[in-house]
Amino acid sequence: MTLKTSRSAAIRAGFGTTATSLAVLVLATSGAFAQDGTEVVTVTGFRASLENTIALKKESTQIVEAVSAEDIGKLPDQSIGEAISRLPGIATQRLNGRAQDIAIRGLSADFATTLLNGREQVSTNDNRSVQFDQYPAELMSGVVIYKTPSADLVGAGLSGTIDMRTTRPLDHDGMVLSVNMRGEANSLGELNPGTGKYGWRLGGTYIDQFAGGKLGVMVGVALMDSLVPYNQYGSWGYPTGNGGVVPSSAYAVGGAKFSAVTDDLKRSAAIATIQYRPNENLESSLDLFFTRYKDKWQLSRVEAPLYAWGGQDVLAGAKVTDGYLTSGTFTPGVKQVGREEADRTNNDLFAIGWKTTYNQGPWTATLDAGYSSAQRHERFLEEYAGTGVAGYGDPLHPVDPPYGYYPGAGAVDPMSFTIDGDNVMHVTPTLDYGDYANMQATSPQSWSGPVRNVPIGQEGYLKYDWVHDHMFTLKGEVQRDLGAGFFKNLTLGLYYTNRSKTKWANENYLTTTSNVNAVAAYMAAHGGSGVGYVQTATSIPDKFRTGVSSGLSYFGIPRFAAWNPEALFNSGFYTQSEKTGPWIYTKGYQVNEIVYTGYAKADIDTMLADHTLTGNVGLQFVMTHQTSNGYRVDNTGSIPQSGGTEYGEVLPSLNLAFELNDRSKIRLGAARELVRARMDQMVYVNSYTYTAANRYATDLEHSPWSGTTGNPKLKPWIADAVDVSYEYYFSRDTYMAVAGFYKNLESYIYQDKSLYDFTGYAYDTTVVDPTPHLWQGIVTQDRNGSGGMITGMEISGALSGGMISDWLEGFGATANMSYTDSSIKGVSNSGPATPLPGLSKFVYNATVYFERSGFSARLNYNYRSKFYSEIKQFDNSYRRNEFKEQGWLGAQLGYTFGEGAMNGLSINLQADNLLNERQTQYQFVSDVNDSRQVLDWWRYGTTYQLSLTYKLN
Repeated sequence: MTLKTSRSAAIRAGFGTTATSLAVLVLATSGAFAQDGTEVVTVTGFRASLENTIALKKESTQIVEAVSAEDIGKLPDQSIGEAISRLPGIATQRLNGRAQDIAIRGLSADFATTLLNGREQVSTNDNRSVQFDQYPAELMSGVVIYKTPSADLVGAGLSGTIDMRTTRPLDHDGMVLSVNMRGEANSLGELNPGTGKYGWRLGGTYIDQFAGGKLGVMVGVALMDSLVPYNQYGSWGYPTGNGGVVPSSAYAVGGAKFSAVTDDLKRSAAIATIQYRPNENLESSLDLFFTRYKDKWQLSRVEAPLYAWGGQDVLAGAKVTDGYLTSGTFTPGVKQVGREEADRTNNDLFAIGWKTTYNQGPWTATLDAGYSSAQRHERFLEEYAGTGVAGYGDPLHPVDPPYGYYPGAGAVDPMSFTIDGDNVMHVTPTLDYGDYANMQATSPQSWSGPVRNVPIGQEGYLKYDWVHDHMFTLKGEVQRDLGAGFFKNLTLGLYYTNRSKTKWANENYLTTTSNVNAVAAYMAAHGGSGVGYVQTATSIPDKFRTGVSSGLSYFGIPRFAAWNPEALFNSGFYTQSEKTGPWIYTKGYQVNEIVYTGYAKADIDTMLADHTLTGNVGLQFVMTHQTSNGYRVDNTGSIPQSGGTEYGEVLPSLNLAFELNDRSKIRLGAARELVRARMDQMVYVNSYTYTAANRYATDLEHSPWSGTTGNPKLKPWIADAVDVSYEYYFSRDTYMAVAGFYKNLESYIYQDKSLYDFTGYAYDTTVVDPTPHLWQGIVTQDRNGSGGMITGMEISGALSGGMISDWLEGFGATANMSYTDSSIKGVSNSGPATPLPGLSKFVYNATVYFERSGFSARLNYNYRSKFYSEIKQFDNSYRRNEFKEQGWLGAQLGYTFGEGAMNGLSINLQADNLLNERQTQYQFVSDVNDSRQVLDWWRYGTTYQLSLTYKLN
């Protein structure tokens, strides 16, 4: 039995109006694999999506991967990132359980470029990579990933280019109305009191044509309130033993963080397209996209410094296994910090694009203007509680006046602990953390020390981050049809981008207002002296208590006295004081880029030895002007500074597809590829330290100067790449492909310690003979290196059960595997060697499905091997660590009514993370690379989703 996709199913894929997209529609309507006289079965849903994806892959002149919507508004994934993650050679990095960053061919998101309807997009993070959980899957008609570039593909990345597509309304025959509703719940339930248990999604798409089919309109809306509960464990690091009960060579957890988190993501998104085609010569379309993304975290945590960093011995039950302390009791006890956080991120994304195409005879002219903007406003709110205030100073070495010495107050917890098979700590506390008498607002650990005329330290922390990113693009292009011959078309174009990204921050200490008022009164009564004042712990008022939580029970803490940190802060319970000092200027920057790209491309369509040869050959010339404004900062002040550079690159490209027969092809891609440096590497912010005691030194090892500095003169990554693939198409839904690639890096970016000239920088003039003998010092800086390579191979395929037997009609499977390796490291020999960010050597995905007579079922598994990553820390620095391998299993069951009163209604049940996968990040340093040194560990439950979709056309 031959399968044939109906015209309506093909159109629903909505891949756009590019040449490769039209090929999909033509192929889907022509029945290219069908034979005359055979029975035709209309295929919709996932099988239609698969067929259209295979058709695009076959007809494209480049090496591509793609995913299309199964139907308007029916992609079941929470974001387009989840849908992309199943493609060959694609892996995701998850944040809060959601697929956020996309890695192509084992390289991090920084090496790819993201487009929306062919236009470059800005991002809400600190760099260039787009966060894909901000793009609703149900508003996208599909995604094409170009693994090889062509001259007219703007903004192509080093690993690939991701082009998200929205529906073209004139590609539909009539009105289409689709409405979807989804409810969700997680197996972990309500970890934090009052945060809720259930989430929901609601969306709809309307498509219609007017003026006799000359004017098309598409409008889509997607609303979501998704709750993701999870447990998180973290450690401060792994100091070695004290040589007593624990051997001095043994590692022990130096601090532990036990957290119950509820992530509440509210996302409101809308798209609109107006498409006008008055005649066959003129077409104009206006695209708009907007997302408001509000992510809020409610976190309950018990945290404490342990062992050598917390001043405890480990006596009873101390056990060392293979060099690690795995159980024991902390003595005399642990001064725990109870902590509530209310963190939030508000992101606004906006994109608008206007494209007009006019053709006359053999000539076609296109003008495409776009604007993309992103704003991220983040706030982190922390509030601390415990049994009492921390001590400060000691009798022999009191803290400088007016503070003196105070031994501290409140009970400690001589808790016992064990380390499990995931290298996660479980504890048996002696204190009841569910008793509000043990959870009073205070400074249990005296973090930041005595500050701001308050003798103990901060009782909370408040931080703001703002990021604004704007880009304007303009593309003009003319194409000439050359008729018959070796070259089919000639395209000439000019592309212009102007981008500006700005970041700034503000940070504050929090102290209970009662303590602020009390110390002010005390000092007024004692002539301005705070000597003798003792900061007090303050009970959490009843009206802000949310109840006793069991969210930390997984770690052995059965009860936690929770409160509402947002409401408590808004009530005036805390007084904030800005954390001032020159260092705050290291948190902000501005980066500007202006890029001119001229290109020429010739399309190939000819016969070679009675076989069809298609492809393209072209050339890009890219001229970049980049600048950065920042500060030169030390502990005495800050000085504005700016810097930048200009560079030009010539990027040739070649794509060839040689058709061996009507079922198989050999492809060759060769190109010079470019991806620009991350923006946090380009910022011109210098943070330096001057040590006056070393001012007489004459050798660099003891230089008084040191620091870190940005590099606004960074050049891009540049590689000469070759791709080869072989593809065999058994039928329209069955194929296999083998591909290999090689990238020879002419230039890459790595972090190094290098010599820096500090001439003209400020230094300490209060000492005798203050002038330093050396003006050079060693700084940490990102630099351009040369040499190295990236290599890999991919195997992918799809199998239809109908190819084997009529009894298996409707069954099928898809699978892919990729291997990637690199000969370069991310840090030079002067520091710890680390692999390229995001590089997983092995990535594989597999899907088995059944779809027939309205019933559908799918089981999908994604796997990626361990990979190195950079995680943004609270202080905006990036920590280089390694993630353990991880796999993600999901399933879906559904039924679509094809007739009767419920015709057009679909019901789907989906489960995500059926294996309750844990995500683990461990310490990666030069002398120890041991997965037992867990720094962060996340436990996500299984998310269940029930959805209803109704489509009228």
